[in-house]
Amino acid sequence: MADMPMHGSGMGLMMPMRVIEVEVDNWYFEPDTITVKQGEHVKLVLHVEKGFHGFALPAFGISNKTLSQGSTVEVEFVADQKGSFPFFCNVSCGSGHSEMRGTLVVE
Repeated sequence: MADMPMHGSGMGLMMPMRVIEVEVDNWYFEPDTITVKQGEHVKLVLHVEKGFHGFALPAFGISNKTLSQGSTVEVEFVADQKGSFPFFCNVSCGSGHSEMRGTLVVE
């Protein structure tokens, strides 16, 4: 599920990049709880099985990713603050839309 390629910071330091595969379907994210370490550069690879959805993780400035059936969308950010942060579908996608949410935990 997760890979740790190295990512250069431009200052000669190599920081691990955490790659996490996420399945997106009607009406869920799998996994719906994602745990990372503070300071990690995170890449979520969102694989959309069915439907037309969105992805928002407001605490990290992600609010307008559009996800369409059959697509793969990558979202990158640095987990620079500890805590639990909600992510959710921000496109009205049908009867289960309100249940399409999850939590990012930064330890």
